[in-house]
Amino acid sequence: MGCVRTIKVLIIFLLLFFISKNISHSYTGEAGPPLLRMSTGATTLAVGGGGIAFINEPNYMNSNPAGGDEKPIFKLSIVHQEWIYDVNYESIYLSRGFKNRYFLGLGITYLYLPFIYYDYYGNKGQKYRISQILGIINGGLLLKKVPVTLGINLKTFYNYIPENLYPDQNYFLFAMDFGAISKLNILKFFVGEEPSFTFGFGIKNIGYGEFIKKLPTEFSAGIGYRPIKKILILSQFNIPLYEPYNGSIGIEYSLRQDIFIRGGIHIKQNPMFGVGLGIRRKDVNINISYNPTPAFYNMLSLSIDLNIGRTKIEKKQQAMKDLLIKALKEFKENKLVEALETINDLLEIDPENEIALAIKETIQKQMELNKKLEEIE
Repeated sequence: MGCVRTIKVLIIFLLLFFISKNISHSYTGEAGPPLLRMSTGATTLAVGGGGIAFINEPNYMNSNPAGGDEKPIFKLSIVHQEWIYDVNYESIYLSRGFKNRYFLGLGITYLYLPFIYYDYYGNKGQKYRISQILGIINGGLLLKKVPVTLGINLKTFYNYIPENLYPDQNYFLFAMDFGAISKLNILKFFVGEEPSFTFGFGIKNIGYGEFIKKLPTEFSAGIGYRPIKKILILSQFNIPLYEPYNGSIGIEYSLRQDIFIRGGIHIKQNPMFGVGLGIRRKDVNINISYNPTPAFYNMLSLSIDLNIGRTKIEKKQQAMKDLLIKALKEFKENKLVEALETINDLLEIDPENEIALAIKETIQKQMELNKKLEEIE
């Protein structure tokens, strides 16, 4: 049994770390390392890995560096995923928005394979751990004149293999990602702040590694469409430089305001299916995904997301929305003094609210016009 286990471990070892080193044919697996092109996070995996048009997810960095949240919310996401056999990885992502225009993020993913070496006779030997670590620094901004968010990732990768197991295999490499997301309200058939359409674009893994000659560079584009408030449909198309084209399609359905079910498929040589469940409670999200695949063992992912300040901001936004509706109703009923007081209450909460400022200007003009009409009479 020990020999069999050792053979399995060595096969995984080869898959993870050497599948891209000496292959000359332009086919799946040529560009490495695998960790640079893996989808991470239960939300993204549940919809088949197509997260480039997802927005405001705490672990957005691996899908689209422009997917951050510019609102002043501190986000923390912790991810555990079981991958192939005994290979697991853990991730942590941090992000925060500033001035409703900028966001910064930091991500670390640690992939590891622990095993015990057995010799030919089945004698238990030394314990080993083969690992890879990926660090990401992320930044992005929302443009003022057009509804587009831009983002960039700076990435550092390190591969570790014990020297007495396989010498001269430890190395660094560096890469960058660029992304853009546009949020538009076209063909919108529901009332709410969520955009009906999101368009995502990106290029991943532009960089250099002395040990790995070909990084898994790829171009991606995707669409998210919300035909009604409860349903979000996602699709994505990927063009890798050294592998066949592939894509994904997925769907998210809101059972309630705080419970979501998801499903999707990654369409490629070995298709990957995904299903998942999301639970949202105030500032906490819990997401689970399950990915059965014909090629490897089934994968399970769990992420816990903290959105510190989200509930406070949502209450503030709801209060402003209520004041706005009240002011418009008073204006319609020609209660201009009351409408002006209500708008001023809203501007005390958000002095730079463009809609409120425009309504205030309209109310004041109407009050001046009414005063002139009274003087004429």
